[in-house]
Amino acid sequence: MPQYQQASENFTLWLLLHQAEQALGILRRKELRPYNLSREESSVLFAVTILGDKATPARIARQVIRTPQSISELLVRMEKKGLVRRVNDLIKKKNIKVYLTEEGVNSFNQLIQIESLGDAMQCLSPKERHLLGESLLKLRESALKGVRKKHTSVFPESSEMLREQNGGDSVSIPIGLKNNAMSGIKSHPKHG
Repeated sequence: MPQYQQASENFTLWLLLHQAEQALGILRRKELRPYNLSREESSVLFAVTILGDKATPARIARQVIRTPQSISELLVRMEKKGLVRRVNDLIKKKNIKVYLTEEGVNSFNQLIQIESLGDAMQCLSPKERHLLGESLLKLRESALKGVRKKHTSVFPESSEMLREQNGGDSVSIPIGLKNNAMSGIKSHPKHG
């Protein structure tokens, strides 16, 4: 295949991914508006839920592929909204733990009930969703290798992200939470 055709094919695929993300992003913003939440805040709520007691600003940043500084700023805003609490780690004094408040748990539980993203993805069969998930994992891994060259301390290996998302276990696709861990989410007892 001539080089320009490969470049054109790669650009077309990137453009399609970008357009799909933009369209899904518009749907997501629209559905989050009644809850007074941004897409970024909803991602942080999900990351804190996945990480549980291991949620720190740095780990959250790795989960949502953002810089630690941008996550710290976002956490300050979310704390003011009553969604999260930042608490000094009792063991590692320099570390900060992040917990969902009762309001954060309620918001998260409402978010996982929203149907529009699921409605949009109904055009894909379960097998197609599985293949898409596997393909996106490979693409994310490849892209993060390039990103890590400039930001090695910020972005972990994808395998590390998978282990964090799944409580230390390795899995092939991190879609959803292990053992349906979303059911019965509670705020941190001392900080909710």
